[in-house]
Amino acid sequence: MAPLTYSSGFPGQGSFPTSYQPQPSRLHDVEIIEIDDDESEEEEEDYDEEEELEDEDEEEDEDVDEDEEEEEGEDEDEEMTGTDSMEERSSDIEESENDVITISSGPASPGLLTSSDIQQVINPLRNTADRVSSQIEAFAQSLNQFKQHANRVGDPETFREACRLVQKYQKIAETAAKELSKSNALRKAKLAGINREGQGPNRGKLDEQVRRWQLEAETWELLSQMLSIDDPESRARAQKAQQTVLQSLHRYSSDKEVWDKFLETDHFALENVAVLRWLEKTARSSPQDIDALISELETQAERGQGLWAHGWLYTKEAIKGAKRLRSWPQPLEPDDPGLTMSLLNAEKSEPLITQLDPDAVTRQQHVLQKQDQFNEQAAWLTCWKMLRHGQSWQKVREWSHERLENWRAISVCGTPGDHSGKGDTIDSGITRLMSCRSQESWRSACLALANNPATSTFEKAVYALICGETEPAYAICQGWGDYIYVFFNHSIISRYRDFCKQFHRKLSFSPTADMPLSLESPAYESIHAFLENLRRGERTGEEARNPYRTIQSAILSRNYNPFFFHQANAVSKAASLANKATLVPKTAIAAVDDACLIAAQDEDALRIISHLFLVLQSLGYVRSDSNFVQTASINVIGYINLLRKAGKLDLIPLYASLLPEETAHVVLGNVLIDIVEPEQRQQQVNLMKRLNINLSAIVESQWQLVLSQADVKADKSTTIRLKKSVIPQAKGPGRIGSIKKNLIGRRISNEDEYLIRCLEWHRYAEDQLPNICSRGTQLYKRFMGAGRLAAARELYNRVRVDMVPGDVTGLDYSVYDIVENGFDEPTSPIKSSPTKSPAKSALNRRRPLSGNLRAELYLQSHTMRDLEYLIAAFDSLETWAVRYDHYDK
Repeated sequence: MAPLTYSSGFPGQGSFPTSYQPQPSRLHDVEIIEIDDDESEEEEEDYDEEEELEDEDEEEDEDVDEDEEEEEGEDEDEEMTGTDSMEERSSDIEESENDVITISSGPASPGLLTSSDIQQVINPLRNTADRVSSQIEAFAQSLNQFKQHANRVGDPETFREACRLVQKYQKIAETAAKELSKSNALRKAKLAGINREGQGPNRGKLDEQVRRWQLEAETWELLSQMLSIDDPESRARAQKAQQTVLQSLHRYSSDKEVWDKFLETDHFALENVAVLRWLEKTARSSPQDIDALISELETQAERGQGLWAHGWLYTKEAIKGAKRLRSWPQPLEPDDPGLTMSLLNAEKSEPLITQLDPDAVTRQQHVLQKQDQFNEQAAWLTCWKMLRHGQSWQKVREWSHERLENWRAISVCGTPGDHSGKGDTIDSGITRLMSCRSQESWRSACLALANNPATSTFEKAVYALICGETEPAYAICQGWGDYIYVFFNHSIISRYRDFCKQFHRKLSFSPTADMPLSLESPAYESIHAFLENLRRGERTGEEARNPYRTIQSAILSRNYNPFFFHQANAVSKAASLANKATLVPKTAIAAVDDACLIAAQDEDALRIISHLFLVLQSLGYVRSDSNFVQTASINVIGYINLLRKAGKLDLIPLYASLLPEETAHVVLGNVLIDIVEPEQRQQQVNLMKRLNINLSAIVESQWQLVLSQADVKADKSTTIRLKKSVIPQAKGPGRIGSIKKNLIGRRISNEDEYLIRCLEWHRYAEDQLPNICSRGTQLYKRFMGAGRLAAARELYNRVRVDMVPGDVTGLDYSVYDIVENGFDEPTSPIKSSPTKSPAKSALNRRRPLSGNLRAELYLQSHTMRDLEYLIAAFDSLETWAVRYDHYDK
């Protein structure tokens, strides 16, 4: 399994898309200011040349250091795979805020959009964004409810809850599609009288959004159908029924009884039937190109409307003319040499049929008039459409009766109905499938017509679908769904015929003889291979690589493990190609399938994939080994990254709680580092407590990662530099020099800012409170030793010793108590004000500390306090310099 590597640095809020980006908090954000030394620092006139040269050298060194830092920052940004610098983030935010539409205040030009028109265009897009946001929250809410009720893998209650969850997701998508379609229709009606160029793209985008939600609803419906028949009880019943199903049938069993027993025992066939019904439903609700083709053929048939317009009108007229010419009252004979030479089509190229019975074309090997050929093609294509949509025999019969061609209904569906023995007539789209047992001769005739070269293409396809052939039907397939339908239709008929053969064989034995049913193994590999061929095919490749078709293919073939593995690698590859701040780790696999990459770059598809993985993982449908789960979880991390960009930070802990433990710690550490508002931090803490997430482990992982990244980028050669305090003079003992106004400065690097934020998060984790003083001391030494006094002052302003509970630091002990009792646990702990620290409320719930640990913490707290005094002194000196300069001026 490929190892995972997290990108260097922490992602920031600057990578939020402008459509969803919340206003970034400025609390604790350090303003980065470029200071011109000539303006910020004035040299005294009485400085000697040596002092002036020294100051100039220092200024040049500072400029060089700043230039080097900027160059290094640029190089690091180029090398980093997903972390933007703080400067870049702020500039991105400013650019997004400045991107506004400016409208002239003068009279509107006829060729320009008015403010009202612009609002009519923008409002639907804004409403769509709000709707998407609410649907994201609805998905998370449903998942949270499922998490609360779900139990271990294999539990029947878990399976039922998973089915309910999928149905909720389907309902969310269906509702979104209906609402968006309704609002889109109203918008089109309002803008019907406005014909401006700027509205075309938005209208197309809204139509696309409607279609995307429809496809998502279809995807969840497919999964729901597959899960609803795959419960453990149904599988157990099917396995048991295989031993006695043939004994329960007899020679007088109806087609429906035999069909029901077949589906009861063959679970794979039951899945195929569910897929067939799903394909029929999606075909009825989706826009079809076949309607346009039928309309075109009917136009070329050159006939009007009404009963008289049906049938072979032009061929019939030619036959009547030939009979009148010969005064022949009997039917014309096709073998008559005179007719063969005279009764020709309009192009005078081929002989026409001489009789009007339905099989005249096939039997006589003659043709129809051109207009009648188009009419015949339109009729057979309509028959194909009705079969493809799963229309009942009643619908087919009504259509045929309207055209005065009742024979077509019999040709398509066999007998008018099959009686189950109880007086009820079957009238459904699967009537033709049930009839295969009792009407084997009819199926054989359809097979012969499907392979007859004289049969037209559309007629071949219809008969091929009836008898279970594939190649003639593939010839007129127009989309991915048509090919899938033909494939599963063939699979069902093939397995049903095998079942019927075993049933007829059983009839030749004694009724009491035991004869178990023998079934072929499920052909999931064949389904997967067929879907792969469609993806590589020229006619279906583009649609098959659609993200929704990619997900549906994985569900149809149950190829879940490879799908989630390859999709995880694609999510990692897509994140690296975006070259933006990301939570997604890197994988070692660089080669990624293009269909997976397309799905990984689609935000809606990534949402579906992540939730699909969580549902199937809870049911045990995917591998549970740690290596696979670690890699497949990248799909969920990718969705968490989208939530972070959308500002949905309150939803992230829920999804992180479903990740592997160590992965969740790293991901949440990356997310929490960008939360700076105390209220938002406390909200995250409360959410993680409710989800039983170990905040202390997250903070520890966060600290180790940030510290290691800061060590990599740290410049070990820099040290603190202070000016001479006494300036020698030519006469006299010298004088005390002035203090620099920018003694501490304002520049703070990203790494130092993240280290300070990490230490702030220690205050929210109870087990991390004892580490604040030691790590705070470490940061003070790190900052001041390298001359980064601005970072040290920022640390002093945000994290202090007195923010840590006194029973942890030992500062609540008096000297007398320490001398008399040491650092033993006091009998009544001192309660400090809860406003000083987020951890104060947990004072009485903390585990007691040992005496040795208390002594160590006491020393560490005093060391940190001394360093706080030191940086406070530096801050006072700088304040004095500023005030003195102001007074001097």
